[in-house]
Amino acid sequence: MAHLTRYTYLSFFALTLFASVIGCGDDEVVDDIGPQVVATPEGIVKGTIIDLVTEQGIVGAQVTLVTEKKLPGGDIEQEDVASTATNSSGDFIFGELKTGEYILKITARGYLGQQGRVEVTRKEPGIVNFRLEPGVRFKGTVISDDGKGVANVLISLGERAAVTSGGGQYDISPVSKGVYNLTAEKPGYHTTHIPGITVGDSDISRKITIRRKAAGQIVFARGNVAGNDFFGISVINADRTGEKPLTHLSDVQPSWSPNGREIAFSRSENRGLPQIYIMDNRGSNARPIRGGHFNDRNPAWSPDGRRIAFIHSRVLGQPALYTMNVNGGNRVRLSDCHADSVPTWSPDGTQIAYSYQPKGEGTRNLFVVDIEAFLAAQEAPPTKAEPEPEIVPEPEPAIPQQPEPEPDPHQTPDEEDKKEGEGNPPQAPSVDPLGIQEGVQRLTTGSNNNFEPSGLESRWLEIGIYQGKFPA
Repeated sequence: MAHLTRYTYLSFFALTLFASVIGCGDDEVVDDIGPQVVATPEGIVKGTIIDLVTEQGIVGAQVTLVTEKKLPGGDIEQEDVASTATNSSGDFIFGELKTGEYILKITARGYLGQQGRVEVTRKEPGIVNFRLEPGVRFKGTVISDDGKGVANVLISLGERAAVTSGGGQYDISPVSKGVYNLTAEKPGYHTTHIPGITVGDSDISRKITIRRKAAGQIVFARGNVAGNDFFGISVINADRTGEKPLTHLSDVQPSWSPNGREIAFSRSENRGLPQIYIMDNRGSNARPIRGGHFNDRNPAWSPDGRRIAFIHSRVLGQPALYTMNVNGGNRVRLSDCHADSVPTWSPDGTQIAYSYQPKGEGTRNLFVVDIEAFLAAQEAPPTKAEPEPEIVPEPEPAIPQQPEPEPDPHQTPDEEDKKEGEGNPPQAPSVDPLGIQEGVQRLTTGSNNNFEPSGLESRWLEIGIYQGKFPA
């Protein structure tokens, strides 16, 4: 490469170029640090692009001259003015330039790019050298299994590493050519391993998914507790550890409170009628709900923690859907009968899904009740029918009577009845339709049983059914 002369060094006072390391081909503007540049009286900018390690000129590096313009809203608009590539020695040159400030952007395959500002003036000629670091940018985003970006994830690529930002973005540079193993790790998440990533001359952008570890506890009913045939309530950690029995009586159908501090469940003491109890999440302080009734079962806590939906069966009656306050007050009936499965709340607490076997049908199906609409319909007074105006018919003309025909001695009574019915439209069979009340909507139909719905957060109508078919 050419050596700088004393005359060249003296000319550096006319113009200064600040260059900084950025991504290859990236338009991002960063703090300007770098070599000095001098423009000639003819408006010429020239220089050499050098490999930082070998100190040799880089052939075919792309050099772009850019201007900036400030828009009325304060945004900056960039426009490419000229572009050229370095020759076999790594040199470049721009001529016949207007005076003013420009940005030089340098990119080359297999190198981290640089950029810097230069002001073209009518001064002494000069030369600028850019030293590019070999390698490329390896960047991307880390998301969890719910699709959201994850912050503070440690990304390791070979011996280089980076930590994700608040939105889950990461940037590792420079990365040399080669084959690497990548790991992404964070407490509370399963470590992600991606082997055999090939890095070449171009930047790489990669999305990485990291799965959350199971957290919290699951409450369930277990049979054959303490060597008898009773059921009891137990909990187990979501990672399959720490199973612990909480009760050993005839207890079933547990339901977490929204804050996880209490559990509602059905208890049948001495194998009698079930009643809803509440206990602490450690199994202590079990007590029946005040104001509750026998034959209350299948509790389901509302999302706000204030009410419990449940099934109640009257003596010699059919089960029905009810709600009540956690303290047992404000007991409200929300269905006529046959609501015979665990109810489930919508995430906003305005609707409850349950299974129901309509009268005359041999299978259970899913229904959902809008609580406000149902209660409003129960309180609304019946509407009065408006009287229709009386219409006085015009007198019909007299029709002369015809003598009745003589009966046919060869005609049977059945044939006579059949003749009398000829010409009359067929009558539809009488059907007892399903009486669905105001505020209740049917979700499923079919010949299979559909029951035990489960509300899913943000997607409640995608009912999870343990058995049966969802409507097409």
